[in-house]
Amino acid sequence: LVISEMEEHMTSKQQQTAFGETVEAKRSAAVAVKPIAKYSVQALKDIWGGAWAGVACIGIGQPFDFVKTRLQSSMGFKSSTEVISHAIRTEGIMALYKGSLIPLLLNSPACSVLIGSYGVSKRKLASAGILNSAPFTQNLVAGSIGDRVISVND
Repeated sequence: LVISEMEEHMTSKQQQTAFGETVEAKRSAAVAVKPIAKYSVQALKDIWGGAWAGVACIGIGQPFDFVKTRLQSSMGFKSSTEVISHAIRTEGIMALYKGSLIPLLLNSPACSVLIGSYGVSKRKLASAGILNSAPFTQNLVAGSIGDRVISVND
């Protein structure tokens, strides 16, 4: 309360000397923070979306992997429909998702990093004005950067 009363009676030059920066400087600093916060929120959305893309990939692809594995085994199945009907009849519908925990735990974070780094690199390229006239090439470069980030984990 004492500082705010002092600010009322001081000139802007005195405020600058006494408190180190003017109100205008504080306002411009607050405005500069907003794009960073927006940028971070978008990056988090990309990461979250990538994680769910990994979950969807395993959820959709795991039954195909199950059928392929059973066909390659020496169990004597002649077609994929025979594998599916036998598995559902003897083991239940969840048999199609056997062994999906490890791929889920590996794929979801990997997709999260891939899509997150793709989004960040695409926004960085666009904000720097790099390849704005060639959006296909900009997407290609951003995808390559995202792939390089994820390939470190492989």
